[in-house]
Amino acid sequence: MTFRHPALRRCLLAAACALVVASAAPPVPAPAAADPCTGTQTSQLDVSITIWQPSPDASAADAHRCTPPTGSTLSGSWNIRMDALSLSSLKSFAVSIAPADRSIPALPPGATTSRTYPLVVLGSGKIADTIEMPWDTGSLRYNGTYQISATAVSMLNSAAHAVVGNLLVNNPPAQPPGAAAGLDGAVPVLNWTANSEPDVTGYRILRSAGGAAYSPVETSPTNSFRDTKAPQGKPLTYEIVALRKSPTDPNGIASAASLPSGTIVAATPVTPTAAAPVTSPSTRPTSGSAPAQDPSSTFAPTLPFAQALPTSTATLPDVPAPARAAGLPSGGEGYAKTTTSQKLPFLAAALFIALIAVHVFRYARRLGKGDA
Repeated sequence: MTFRHPALRRCLLAAACALVVASAAPPVPAPAAADPCTGTQTSQLDVSITIWQPSPDASAADAHRCTPPTGSTLSGSWNIRMDALSLSSLKSFAVSIAPADRSIPALPPGATTSRTYPLVVLGSGKIADTIEMPWDTGSLRYNGTYQISATAVSMLNSAAHAVVGNLLVNNPPAQPPGAAAGLDGAVPVLNWTANSEPDVTGYRILRSAGGAAYSPVETSPTNSFRDTKAPQGKPLTYEIVALRKSPTDPNGIASAASLPSGTIVAATPVTPTAAAPVTSPSTRPTSGSAPAQDPSSTFAPTLPFAQALPTSTATLPDVPAPARAAGLPSGGEGYAKTTTSQKLPFLAAALFIALIAVHVFRYARRLGKGDA
């Protein structure tokens, strides 16, 4: 096929050349994501350390991709990132995380990353290296003050040190489980599983009465509580909030509230009333007659003995009737007459006394005459 028009022929040739060049060229890489970290360098002779920390315009999420700045209050996970550089070559490079508070136990070996490099001819060894290590502050057993330190040593034994200090780890405690609620008489008693964090300082008790909003009641140092001030006669539910030591707040940092406890009602136990005494039919007053009178209400020891004593015992049904003396007749006829055989002992005694009296009288007269 022949193209007679020279301009058309030149256009087709240029398009073909462009197509060949485009197919042979490598693909253009996508632009790299902007690094949210900026470097701060610390140098010592022939060795230096660069700490990569969040740039001023980095978002909160991007900031966690860098080494936290000095004086930060931390929670969640961070990315510790540092570089070491030596003009001769590196001998060793180490980055570690350690508590600055002596009351906090040392961290396990996994909190330190250390590298050493083989001894080589000057200028042919490891010139630069980067250490990146994740740091999940939420896995720490203790809140408090921590620091990140780095040390790089060159083959000439020149050492550079860098420290990121005053890092305040302030993670809240785990959410406590719901409390088991019961009653000890009229006092609500709560028990729940203690948190595993060793720096938990206590538990805040929240109470809802009659479906109202939860409000603080008191703080318990242990995982049990007796609510001696609970309102009576209302349905009560409770929530538990754990409190953990905080380097920024002397009152501690609080957890999320637990699930509500079961509903209980605190009420004073009812004392059973005493039953009324049962009176027998024989002691019940008849209509139109005066009620029986208690003898003790009329007896007075200071009254004359001639006063007649009350004989009615109708109001004392529980006192047994006095036993009838032997030999006494029943039926209310009075006492029986004494028989002659019963009188003889008394007559004999009387005669004996009379004889003694006569003899005494005669003896007395004789003594009188002898004296005359």
